[in-house]
Amino acid sequence: MSKEFIEKISNGQPDWIREKRLEAFNQFNNLEMSNFRYGLTIKLDLDDFSFNNVNLNNVFNNNIKLPESPSDKMIIEDLNTAFKKYDLAKEYFMKCFKNLNKFEAFHFAFFNNGIFIHVPKNTEVEVPLQINHLIDKDTIQNLLIVVEPFSKLTILDKITSSSKVFNSKVVEIIVKENSEVNYINLQNLNQDSYNFDVKRAVIEKNAKINWLDCCFGSKLSKVEVSTFLNGEEAGVNNYGLFFGINEQQFDLFSTSIHNAPYTISNMLTKGVLKDKAKNIYRGSIKINENAFQSNGYQKEDTLLLSKDAKSDSIPELYIDNNDVRCTHGATVGHIDEEKLFYLMSRGLTQEEAKKKIIEGFFNPMMDNIKTELNQDIKNLILERC
Repeated sequence: MSKEFIEKISNGQPDWIREKRLEAFNQFNNLEMSNFRYGLTIKLDLDDFSFNNVNLNNVFNNNIKLPESPSDKMIIEDLNTAFKKYDLAKEYFMKCFKNLNKFEAFHFAFFNNGIFIHVPKNTEVEVPLQINHLIDKDTIQNLLIVVEPFSKLTILDKITSSSKVFNSKVVEIIVKENSEVNYINLQNLNQDSYNFDVKRAVIEKNAKINWLDCCFGSKLSKVEVSTFLNGEEAGVNNYGLFFGINEQQFDLFSTSIHNAPYTISNMLTKGVLKDKAKNIYRGSIKINENAFQSNGYQKEDTLLLSKDAKSDSIPELYIDNNDVRCTHGATVGHIDEEKLFYLMSRGLTQEEAKKKIIEGFFNPMMDNIKTELNQDIKNLILERC
């Protein structure tokens, strides 16, 4: 981790990329390490993680694999090439980032490559775009998506690994007026891996994004999903799903920032924990002064299957306008013994009854966004019950 290494990896890239790398590296050196503490008693264990253990040589030996395009109208290009060919790539890269934290600064200093996707105006991509990452090396990559007005795109983004890896990923999505994006992410990395994942979207007038973020793998995952509702009647449905086993730890943060009138955000997260798994959920809705007649809702539900599993929820509302509707709630509990007894009285074994209850716990969310990944998600849920 040095300026000399950044000069080396910036060779052949535009000067502005080199400058962004060096600026991020300078911030990285000056920032304190995150302590993963929220309040007096809520804390994740990150004692054995060090940035020095990330193999940056392996990061830059990773070749980007572009997904197959479902439409000949789209542009799908590796990001390093897009920086040279398309002004849009330069215009929107890091558009969603101002003040970086330690992990983001590390990412933008040492990112290898990524994928640039552009959907032109008046284009409805009927077939989902599928991105499948099977990684076996440390990875620092970006996904930059720009969807022009009156267009629609669905993305299925799946990442897995068979060995211990460090994965850092930044997703930036620009949804222009009267367009819609569905983004479904399924993360199932090896359970010795570290996963740092930031997803951010800017939504313009009368546009909409639907997120479904599914967290199953890794030893520790720090995941952020942020949506900036910048145009009138912009909307977001932010769904999160997790299932932790063994000693997995998930730090999940979801936020919606209402920057315009008549904007709507719905945030719903559901998860199950067993063994000694732990989850911290932080949800935030910010309604700014000019965002009158906006509507915000957030809910987080966690089901605990063992006495050693632990879940903490920290929902927050920041309201600067009194002409709005905004609510939140959170529940943490165990399986209802009466429901379990009822199902067993109908001939199911205890394990079969537990699976039915857990399946029913997740079903309302799965019904909201139906995609080709739904069966994969259901199979992972049933495997872990």
